[in-house]
Amino acid sequence: MSTPQFIVDIRKHIGNDLLWLHGVGVVIRHDDQVLLARRADTGVWAMVGGIVDPGEPAAVAAVREVAEEVGISVVLEHLIAVTVSPLIVYANGNKTLYQDLVFTAHLAEGVTPEDVHLSDDENTDVGWFRRDNLPEPLAKSTAQRFDLLDRFEAQGTAAALFD
Repeated sequence: MSTPQFIVDIRKHIGNDLLWLHGVGVVIRHDDQVLLARRADTGVWAMVGGIVDPGEPAAVAAVREVAEEVGISVVLEHLIAVTVSPLIVYANGNKTLYQDLVFTAHLAEGVTPEDVHLSDDENTDVGWFRRDNLPEPLAKSTAQRFDLLDRFEAQGTAAALFD
């Protein structure tokens, strides 16, 4: 798993100081299942997502991250939430906060659940799971995103949540 070059370049100037980034997460659903990937760096199961590149619209980043990580095309349905992560301090001392945009999506026309596959080194496994039978360990951020999804759908999907 590689750090985007723009972050490497910024870190040359700011060292471990706090870096504000934009991230996306995608709740990909098919029938009564959600798609999760097991992260190579932490071993936890998580929603597909990643960092938005400079100048890239968040929706474009969400679709790109899905294609890069699990090799499929999706159609975004809703922006369900805009949140800010807690402070993250990585093992190397780098400090980061993320503005996190969470989307729902379904498979693009012609794509089947069997088309999902690992297509980069960020994950070690990928699978479809029922919400009442999620794998462990589950990323805390994924559990929080499922809570946001439930709140969003409980309000009738009228507007994104801003937490």
